[in-house]
Amino acid sequence: MESRRIVTEIQKFPMLFSPIIVGGNVGSGKLKNEEELKKFVLQESKSVKKGCYLLEECMNEKNITEFWVWSVISADGTCIPYSCSFGENGIINVENHQKTSDPMLFQAYPFDDKCEKTFPKLKEFIQNVATILKPPGPHIFGVKGFQRKSQTADYFLRDVVYGINGERETVVTLNDIKISHETVVLLNHLCLNYVSKIEYHETHPNRQLLWYPCVKGILQNQEEFSKMNSIKSKLEYRWFIETGQKMETSTNMDDDFMLCLTIDNSNFEELKNDTEFIRKNFHPKVIIHEGST
Repeated sequence: MESRRIVTEIQKFPMLFSPIIVGGNVGSGKLKNEEELKKFVLQESKSVKKGCYLLEECMNEKNITEFWVWSVISADGTCIPYSCSFGENGIINVENHQKTSDPMLFQAYPFDDKCEKTFPKLKEFIQNVATILKPPGPHIFGVKGFQRKSQTADYFLRDVVYGINGERETVVTLNDIKISHETVVLLNHLCLNYVSKIEYHETHPNRQLLWYPCVKGILQNQEEFSKMNSIKSKLEYRWFIETGQKMETSTNMDDDFMLCLTIDNSNFEELKNDTEFIRKNFHPKVIIHEGST
């Protein structure tokens, strides 16, 4: 049976699964035991739209950071990283967010001093990956990985992508890196000597995104964060669930989110302070019905 072959190969639970056709975490999730693995394999075997998945051992570490790095691969094979986006804890501890509806933080850095402080020697790590795998250029090249301990160079390679990432990553990258991945791809193919440059201008403030996962219950309302709190950042709400709509707790990192809250501020320190305050003090109001479906 396919599930037994997987268990024999990987040998440990929990396991991570993710579709290899996309660069983000849409469709990814965590399998806690062999029973969940069997259910997953059976479900996929019966699916009309059959996919191809990467399954791997899950690292049980609490304060891990998942990152996506995007690089320009020039015609001669030179790797030039230009964007690092990251989500706190990634999909390893996603169920902790989903059970409580605690928001998941997503943000992006260009490869500058701020990035080097948060991810020491990450540029060298990415260039080593490119040297070994030799992705053909000119094109865009993505590397997914984990930082096992905050502000250290203890990195773990998870996957690589020869293309563009999904919405949760690209939205924040466009704002913070000041250029879209689509533009980078076009310019890289049109100009053999292209190097992605960050353009600093006031039209794009610093940005962080808080994604609130669905939990089992009914959304009571689409109430916004009280303006009476001394928040200096601009807030933008994007609701995916209507008032009164029933929800189920998501089991993966698909599109099962009730809200994406965008936080913008030209002052980075104010942005960080506001984001942390909102994370601790704002949750959408959900009526919990244990027996409901």
